[in-house]
Amino acid sequence: MAESGLALVTKRVHIQYVSIASWGETLNVSTHMLEVRDTDGSRYIGITRTDGSAVAECIIDWELVDRKSGEAMPLPVELR
Repeated sequence: MAESGLALVTKRVHIQYVSIASWGETLNVSTHMLEVRDTDGSRYIGITRTDGSAVAECIIDWELVDRKSGEAMPLPVELR
């Protein structure tokens, strides 16, 4: 994407911490797209312990922009 002059930028991060994780604890991270629009979208990230109990949930809103102008750009077909 860098060679095309485009960048994915984070517009908003919403994190809900459910419980404290300890240093060295094994955690599972899962992620999937919630929504993809013409120039932006939202991604969900879930963090759980190996027993399945929740540690945190996160939603990240992102946007594709032109690196020089900062203007929102349409997503290429292969990214939709």
